[in-house]
Amino acid sequence: MSVESRKVLVDALDVIAKIAIAVIAGFWALHTYPESREKEFRKSYWDKQMSLLFDATETTAKIATLAPMIRQGLRLLRRFGNCTGGR
Repeated sequence: MSVESRKVLVDALDVIAKIAIAVIAGFWALHTYPESREKEFRKSYWDKQMSLLFDATETTAKIATLAPMIRQGLRLLRRFGNCTGGR
């Protein structure tokens, strides 16, 4: 085999390898596309769920923090009412 024919053979194999890689990459993209769409859908769903969870947690923390102050305020109002005779 001459040097020139080897070069032609190597060039042909190079082209075939590039085409094979492109075809495999295309099939891989088609195979994983539905999975990526499902993940995208689930991501928006879970983001909304997390937002609601954070809002609920923040509201619960505020209620837990304010509850003792509200009880103390009610006690003071009762005490004030007792001191003034309920007027």
